[in-house]
Amino acid sequence: MAKYKVNIPVSTLVPGGQNACLLQQSAAHCTRCNSCLQSCPAYLLNPQETFSPRGRVQLIRLLSEGKISLDVSDPLLKEIAFSCTLCARCTAACAGQIPVAHHMLALRNALEKQPLPDTLRLFLFAYGKYPGLFHWITCSGLFLRRLGFANLLRPLLPKWLKHAQAILPAKTGSFRRLLHRQKIQTQPEKPQSIYLPSLYTQYIDPQAGLLVYKRLAAKQPVLLLGQATGWFEYMYGNRTRCLQIAKKVLLTWEKYSIQRPLPLITDSIELYSFLKNYPLLFDKIPGWKQRAQTFAKHIQFITDLPFSSGEKNRNQRIALDTSSVLYPATEPAERAQKILSALYGKNLLQCAYSAVPLPAASIGFASDSNTAILLHKNIRDIARQQIDTVYCLSAWSALELNAVLPLKYPSAQAQFFIYAGADE
Repeated sequence: MAKYKVNIPVSTLVPGGQNACLLQQSAAHCTRCNSCLQSCPAYLLNPQETFSPRGRVQLIRLLSEGKISLDVSDPLLKEIAFSCTLCARCTAACAGQIPVAHHMLALRNALEKQPLPDTLRLFLFAYGKYPGLFHWITCSGLFLRRLGFANLLRPLLPKWLKHAQAILPAKTGSFRRLLHRQKIQTQPEKPQSIYLPSLYTQYIDPQAGLLVYKRLAAKQPVLLLGQATGWFEYMYGNRTRCLQIAKKVLLTWEKYSIQRPLPLITDSIELYSFLKNYPLLFDKIPGWKQRAQTFAKHIQFITDLPFSSGEKNRNQRIALDTSSVLYPATEPAERAQKILSALYGKNLLQCAYSAVPLPAASIGFASDSNTAILLHKNIRDIARQQIDTVYCLSAWSALELNAVLPLKYPSAQAQFFIYAGADE
């Protein structure tokens, strides 16, 4: 019977201050102060202690200490693990910075249940293992979609592909092809920075990637196209493969940083937070940990780029959404607030909307866990305050929101933050 019980290894590491710490120690730091409850979208939708961040932490503590024993088939246990949106709002509100999202990842792994469909998991696995094959499959799929084959085959598509079909813009393109048409050199002789584009800019919105590049142009960026980071592997349980990919990323950065450490800029808030926490992955490998710490000091998000100066239309009501996954995006959110305040004056402050974030990026691809409910709640808030544009730090959150806004509140739009202040 033991094999059917939840088994969370005592050696599981999670973020903790400046260093990683054991999950059991992290859970023990909870003082049950109640600060996290009102920041948790899952708890606000289902106000029971079981689904609060505090309740989740206590469950993990009791399981890791062996004080309770639960069957992996327990439906309540599965609901607790997968109702969490991994948005890290609770961690941002917590005085002890307890990483509840990472606790839920550990629980999901212990349940041995993959939140991703097998076809999507294999597709993302190809990105890290066979980037050339991934690029070919993705470009072929987007080409067939433009020809209308996706609509013809819709009844046969897996659920996650139907979701992608629903939220993707009508026109998508390849960042590689756009760079080629613009005759942009991706490997300058004397680079002064490194640009790591997200999958979003590489295959969904290459114009966003081009805008990032233009704002970086003075720093002669090297473009790392098709470079996996280990993010998907970390999210979905393959920690060994994650470590292998992370080592390759460090070696690539060090190759370009022989003369001096170069800043690595990414347009993904998820990748930014993950790369900043690379030392967590190497906590038990001292030599690599030191290299990862040096690397992490030079990671930047697009909010560090120059944005147009001068105020834009004062009549436009602007809001900022700071959704991300696993790590609270505190510093980038503060910089984004300052940028929008400079561009739109007091309008940004007038339109601060609900504390409930959008569904954490791309959660909709994995499951239906409260995604639609959270989206509709945010749209009600946007409509009530007559907001014109919501700028999202997460490009995937912008996609999710923009897919629904025209149906519920067509006067508003969601945009990826890089477009803030861009010339029309």
